[in-house]
Amino acid sequence: MLAEAGREVDERAVLEWLVYRQVMAPATLFRQVRALEPGTAALVGPGDTTVVATRFASAIDLLSAERHAELDRMAEDTVLEEVERTLVGCIERACSGHGEVGVLLSGGIDSAMVAAIARRFARVTGFTMGIDGVEALDETPRATAMAKRLGIPLETVRVSAADYARLAPRATAELASPLFHVANVAFNVGFSRLMAQAAGRGIARVLGGDSAGTALGVAPGRVTGLRWLVPASRWLGRLPGGARAVMLKLLLDREGPPVTVPELAASALGGLRAVDFGARARLDAQAMAAAAFLRDPLERRVKATAVTDLLNWLPRFCDRDAIVGATYGVEFGLPFHDAAMMRLGLNLPLRYLMRPRGWRAGQSVEKWTLAQVAPRHLGDAGFFHRSTVWSSPQRQFVEPLAEALLTPGGYVAGLMHLDADGLAQEVAAARRDPSQLAKLVHLELWGRVCLRGEEPDALGERLASAAGGAS
Repeated sequence: MLAEAGREVDERAVLEWLVYRQVMAPATLFRQVRALEPGTAALVGPGDTTVVATRFASAIDLLSAERHAELDRMAEDTVLEEVERTLVGCIERACSGHGEVGVLLSGGIDSAMVAAIARRFARVTGFTMGIDGVEALDETPRATAMAKRLGIPLETVRVSAADYARLAPRATAELASPLFHVANVAFNVGFSRLMAQAAGRGIARVLGGDSAGTALGVAPGRVTGLRWLVPASRWLGRLPGGARAVMLKLLLDREGPPVTVPELAASALGGLRAVDFGARARLDAQAMAAAAFLRDPLERRVKATAVTDLLNWLPRFCDRDAIVGATYGVEFGLPFHDAAMMRLGLNLPLRYLMRPRGWRAGQSVEKWTLAQVAPRHLGDAGFFHRSTVWSSPQRQFVEPLAEALLTPGGYVAGLMHLDADGLAQEVAAARRDPSQLAKLVHLELWGRVCLRGEEPDALGERLASAAGGAS
C-alpha cells in the first residue's frame, strides 16, 4: 500500500499517536492509507474504485441486559462451571489443526491456564522472556517453575538494553509504524525474538494469555486503584444518587488519571479532544450508554471500559501481534479474546470479576472467577503472581537511544520544525516522563527507518554501541 499510495505523513495523525500511543481507524499515519474500523468489512466491486465499508460486528453488541440478569440469578457454582466450559472451548478452538502449539508463559495465572488446558488438545512448548539487569522484573524463574509444574518444555529469550537498541529498528521496520508499547520497551523487541524462536522449532501457532483482564477482570492498568473502589461501592450504594456520583468521581480522581485512553479523551480539554476529532470521547459515551442498564456506577464504568478496550486498544495490540507473527510464519492467538469468552465476561456481574479481601487494606482478589477455576487445572492458586513485565525500566532502555537519535538533523526535529535549542527543550521536558521520551524515540526510529530509508540492522548496531555494547 505504501508503495502505491506513497509515504506522505499525516501530521495530525502523528500528533494523535503522540497523545494516545495509537491512531484510530479510519486514519493511519499516512495520508493516502486508510484502515477499516474493527468489525467492518470493505466491499469493492470489479473495476470499481469505490470502497463501501459495512459494519457487521461491534463490541458494544456483546453487552446484554438479559444475559447479565441471567448470570446474576445463577448459582455461583453454575457460573464457575460455565466460565470453565467456555474457556476450555476457546482454547480448544485456538489449538485446532495444530499438533503442537507454543504458549507465552510468564508464570502468572492467565498464561498458565492457557498452557494447562492446551495440553488436552496439543503438545505444548512454553516461551518466556527475561529482562537482563532488572532482577525484580525477570519472570523466567516463575515461568520455569510453572513449566516444570505443567511438565512442558520452556524456551527462554533474554533482552538487555543493548538488545533493545539493536533490535528496535528492525521491529519498527516489520510493523511499518512506531513501536506503540512505550510502557513495555523490552516486549517491543522480545516478542519478535519469541516468534522467531517458535518458528525455528517448527511451531506454527503460539497462544498468549493476554486479554484475560478485559474478559474476566476490571479495567487494565487500574486494578490497584479499583481495589479501593470495590469495597467503597457498597458504602456508595447507600447514598442518594447525586451524592453517590460526586463521591465516585472524587474517588476516581484520587486514584490518578482516567481508566483508559477513551476516558482520557472524554475528560480532556477541548484542544486535546480535537486531536482525534472527539472520536474517543464519542466511543466512551457509546459504551457508557450501552452499559446504562447496570445500576451500580462502578460496574457500569468497568463494563464500559472493557468495551472501549475491545473497540479501541485491543485491535491495535492484536494487529501488531499478527503482523510480527506473520513475519516469521507464526499465527498468534488469544483464547481470552475469543468472542464467546468476551461475551460471557462482559456480562458477568462485578462480584465475579473482583472481590474485596478487606476494607482497611484495600485488597481484593483480581479476576476472582479465574482464580476459582484455576486450581482445578493448576493446583494451589497461591502459586500465581501479578505480571510485572509491563512496567519495564524505560529509562534504562530508552535514554541511551535518545542521546544518539534525537539530534537537530533527525526526523523528529524536522517534523516539529525545531532548531537545536527547541529540540533540546522538548527532550529536556520529555526526560521528566520516561513514557514521553519513549514516544519521541520510537517516532524517530519510525521516521528514519520507514520514511528516510535508513537500513534498520546497521542503525541497530550503531545504537547498540551507544547503549553499552553487545550482549
